[in-house]
This record gives sequence, C-alpha cells and structure tokens, in this order.
Amino acid sequence: MKNYKDFCLKCGGSKIKRFYKNGRLMFKCGNCNKVSVRIFTKDKTKMVKAKKGWKHFTVGAIIKKDNKILLIDPWNYPFKYKFPAGHIDKDETPKEALKREIKEEIGLKIVSCKLLFNEILENDPCSRGVDIHQWHLYEIKTRGKIKKSEEYLKIGWYSKEDVKSIKLNQVYKYWLKKIKFL
Repeated sequence: MKNYKDFCLKCGGSKIKRFYKNGRLMFKCGNCNKVSVRIFTKDKTKMVKAKKGWKHFTVGAIIKKDNKILLIDPWNYPFKYKFPAGHIDKDETPKEALKREIKEEIGLKIVSCKLLFNEILENDPCSRGVDIHQWHLYEIKTRGKIKKSEEYLKIGWYSKEDVKSIKLNQVYKYWLKKIKFL
C-alpha cells in the first residue's frame, strides 16, 4: 500500500502514473495526459502553506574530502548534480532527517555535524511540486563506505575545477558559493 497521494499540477487530477525514462522519474496524468517531471505529492513530508504556495523543510549535507566535495547525479527532477539532501518528515527533527537521508542516499554514518545555514529559498522547485524550501544545511563528517543506491545515477568527489564543468542544480550552486567552494 502506498503512503502518498499524487496530484497533477495542470488539472489537479489524481490518476497519476509514475514511470522512468532514461533512468529518470517521470509522471503522467490519467485525466489530462500531461507528462511531467513534477507532480504535487502529499505524503509524510513536513510542509506548510506559505504565502506563495507550499513550503517543504529540507536538509542537506556538505561532505568534503581532500579539497573535494561529494556530489550525486539524482534520478529525479531537477536532474542536475547536488549534494546529499532530502525532505524532513513530519515527525523528524532536522538532525534525524539528516541521519536518515545520508544513510538512505549514500549508506554512510554521520560522525559529526555542524549546522551552516537555516534559510528559506523561494525559487527551489522539487519533483513534488513545491517551490519553497526551508533549508537546514550541515557540514558533516562521516565514516563507512559509500553504497550504490537507487537514489542516484552517479556519485563522486569533485574539486572546485570539476564542479565548473558539470550541470549543477541552481540551489546547490548558491550553497557552494556561500561556503566559498565556487
């Protein structure tokens, strides 16, 4: 039994089919036949009504090693490189969500974490149809071995030079500039 409900951003219909095209998550509305990379999803994710729509609560992790940063190429929208991140569930604190996301996405255990920023970003669209996110961005130290996951297509360590040549999500570019990695 699924524990979420999807709605079309065009017609509001709830007959949504999830499918993959070239390894990327897509959605098709059974009412209006719109195919999209974004859909409004109601699930266990913590979100509140905002002045300009809905707001999700999000955690992200900056992980550095040898003057490089860990980035993933995700299978879901916006299909550009990012660091490990995800939505906070209704019953979680930001640190609990951070621990869960790091384990789910890359299989590492957090040894230490430091909150760098707690900031609301309004032009930050996600695949679940929300454009406003309240970010809790941490720098973390980890242990363990990175695991292959269905959460991404590629993962790797990227230098400042490497980052200049990949397609980076605009919000993550913003964060990397704030921490002076770009």
